[in-house]
Amino acid sequence: MIVPICPHTLSDRPLAVGSDSRIEIVMAATSQQSAHVTFDGQTNFALHDQDRIRLRRAAQPAILIHPKRRNHYEVLRVKLGWGEQY
Repeated sequence: MIVPICPHTLSDRPLAVGSDSRIEIVMAATSQQSAHVTFDGQTNFALHDQDRIRLRRAAQPAILIHPKRRNHYEVLRVKLGWGEQY
């Protein structure tokens, strides 16, 4: 999945790509906008005209840890205020 972070319109949807896909993103600079790329929410790099980001599936699978008592929908409910009385 390729998922936009902080999209500004509802038309910015995740893209499903095959596991054997190789993706290249090329930065097209403008004088009015800038872009950055962030990896795992940790390292942030500014992108410049004609910079390229190449993505492919890693050789080793990622192991994700998820606490048993953490409920994704409860987290969203609290953060987004779902069900609150106004």
